Amino acid sequence: MRWTAVLALLLCTYAVAGTPLDECNAQRAHYGLPPLVEDARLSEWAQCKAVWQAAHDVSLANGYNGHEGPQLGMGYIEGTGVLDPDAGWGTCAFRVEGSWPAGAGLAIGANGKRYMCLILRISNEQYRERPTVGALSNTSPMSPDPPRVPRTSFTPPRHPRDRWYEPNAYYVKLTADLKRHLGW
Repeated sequence: MRWTAVLALLLCTYAVAGTPLDECNAQRAHYGLPPLVEDARLSEWAQCKAVWQAAHDVSLANGYNGHEGPQLGMGYIEGTGVLDPDAGWGTCAFRVEGSWPAGAGLAIGANGKRYMCLILRISNEQYRERPTVGALSNTSPMSPDPPRVPRTSFTPPRHPRDRWYEPNAYYVKLTADLKRHLGW
């Protein structure tokens, strides 16, 4: 389990030609939305979360709700997504109306899927999402070399479907460790 945390933290600092937020903003432009404003610290957090989710294969298909892992808490909205390699950017929250401080992360899991994470600095009261109309555009070429993450044998706990928002001791510690590592 320890090596997984070390691997995830080491992979949190990769760089690509186009950033995951550039890819998200291209998808937003496809829907006529203004670009989100890059916040480097939020991007660092989102990248760590995407790598963590890829390493643990956290997806709806495996019984997870997609939001397991470290959480920033109040004042932030998080969107995650797991899609095929040739799909475009597809997370919850990417269609938020307006231009907000945001960070995005992307990793490729051992199954070849794209694990995406978008974090917005916005309150629940300010959050308004535009409905999806039409298909996603393929923005994947904008992030040509995201990190490839091996699958870990550790299985993180699942949240009960009706109480996913309740704190879990494992995720509380994971969040605290990541905040300490990133200097938050």
